[in-house]
Amino acid sequence: MGAQRDWQSNCKYGKPIQIKGGIPTIFLCNPGPQSSYKEYFEEEKNKAINDWAKKNIVYVTIQDPFYITTNQDSSQSLQEGSATT
Repeated sequence: MGAQRDWQSNCKYGKPIQIKGGIPTIFLCNPGPQSSYKEYFEEEKNKAINDWAKKNIVYVTIQDPFYITTNQDSSQSLQEGSATT
């Protein structure tokens, strides 16, 4: 885990610019066995990183999709309807 402290933009049509402050790291984790960060941090061998994580990480859990397209919505309704008949 980590992030870049400072980074340099790589603009196609301009001078590169030094950006101060860095870029945060984002981890996407699926729920379930052997894919959850919680299980990983709970292992005794990972105690040091767990201690660091408690002080430095903001956790966000998202349960619902960010968006549903029209096609997804209608196909899901069809699937649900056929499952009940």
